[in-house]
Parts: sequence; C-alpha cells; structure tokens
Amino acid sequence: MNDLGFLREVEKATGENISACYQCYRCTAGCPVVADMDIYPHRIIRHIILGNKDRVLGSKTIWTCLQCTTCSVRCPNDIDVARVFDALRKISIREGKAVEKDGWRFDEIFLESVERHGRLNELEAILRYKIGKKDLFSD
Repeated sequence: MNDLGFLREVEKATGENISACYQCYRCTAGCPVVADMDIYPHRIIRHIILGNKDRVLGSKTIWTCLQCTTCSVRCPNDIDVARVFDALRKISIREGKAVEKDGWRFDEIFLESVERHGRLNELEAILRYKIGKKDLFSD
C-alpha cells in the first residue's frame, strides 16, 4: 500500500528535496557497498517518491549504507542521500520496522563511548556490543 505522505515526511525530516531526483544512478554507481544492498540507492529514492513506505523501511539497504557520503557528493541535484538513509533508519526504528538493528546499536555504543571518554574506547565499545548480542566468540 502506498503512503502518499511518506515523501513529505522524509523531506521534512531531512530538509532534502527528494522529489528532485531524476534517477541518474550516480549515487548507486559510486556506492562502495552496493553489492550488499537489496535495493539500490537510486531505487530507494524512487520508492520514497512513490510512497512505498513499507518496502523502504523494511529494506536491508538503509542499514547496509556506510554513511560515507559518496552518494551525496555525486548527486547532481545536491540531495544528501546519506542524510536521507539516516532519517530512514530513525523512522524505521520508531515504527518498529527495522530489519537490522545491530548497526544502530553499535552506533549508539560508539557515540556513548565518545561522550563518556572524549574519544572511542575501542575495547569497551566492542565488549558492550558483543555482550549485548550475547555472541562473544563468533569472530
């Protein structure tokens, strides 16, 4: 089911003019992790425009994104695609539709460590992450 307000919701959350996207594929062509995505970045933008909210928020792609901003730099319409993906993650978490929560949890632990110590305490962050997952020895 299409949610015609989804485009406006994401544009409001990001301040980006997503509807300016004309599907040039430059964001996808520059993405270093596109091979691991289930929906290419330019198609995520298209799904937002079409109001395919469930498809976007349930996508692995928004969690695979490294936030390297290569897509944003390459966009000829100055759409900050990385910012859009970050907002999609937040919406997905808020609405309980997130398929991949590990990346989000690691980001939280990372930022808490920096806030507490003024820098990343790598050992503490990794231990907190692994203990939280109850998976100490898999890697």
